[in-house]
Amino acid sequence: MTKLPLTVIILTNRNDQRFVNALQSGQFAEEVLVVDNHSGNDWKKLAKKNRFRLIKYTERIENFAQVRNFALEKATYEWVFFLDSDEIIPASEQPAIQRAIKNGKLDGAFVKRTDVFMGKQLRYGEAGKQRILRLFRRDLGHFNRAVHEVAKVNGKVGNIDVTIIHHAHVSISEFISTVSWYAQQIGFNRSFLPHEVLLELLIYPPGKFIFNYFFTLGFLDGWRGLIYALVMSMHSAAVRVYAYEKEYAETL
Repeated sequence: MTKLPLTVIILTNRNDQRFVNALQSGQFAEEVLVVDNHSGNDWKKLAKKNRFRLIKYTERIENFAQVRNFALEKATYEWVFFLDSDEIIPASEQPAIQRAIKNGKLDGAFVKRTDVFMGKQLRYGEAGKQRILRLFRRDLGHFNRAVHEVAKVNGKVGNIDVTIIHHAHVSISEFISTVSWYAQQIGFNRSFLPHEVLLELLIYPPGKFIFNYFFTLGFLDGWRGLIYALVMSMHSAAVRVYAYEKEYAETL
């Protein structure tokens, strides 16, 4: 298949097989741009089997939207596809991406993302098939929010029939560690009054579990669906605890 006139952008601070798989899956694009934040990869070794342009980002990342916007400025092609370092674009999805960038009807496209959790694909819950804006015209897009950043496109946006695979967590302990880290980052960027924290702790974590396990049929994913619902409920609680600690630590 001819290389697509597209820049696949990967931000990474990991040097495991998941990143290698992500890098390999982006080789269908004319340009693969890797933004490295102290990953410790052996780039010379990786370059023997993969094409990529490497940019070092040495500052501590506190605003992920800022880093993604930095990467946008470095891209060469009109269209960009943002790929996380633990995701892959299956080869079967490439023709749909090609159609999207050639038909000229859209300026940005949401793709589906499905999680693989401890060796098995989740089909239900919020991770079953998320829609994420990842493909868009470089000059029309930008990112907002310091953590769990989201893309915005100044143009027509729609859905395309593309599914990327997210190899998110290889163990429960890694899942909990990652969720705790993100909760801390979000919590430190949130402000609550004391009574608001208590009220939200009573409502949001239980609501998150009910949503993931029952409303979106997470129980159909078996014990993995239960673990996912529990840990995401913990995430909801931790965000509010960290926010409270930031504001009122001296009163504890």
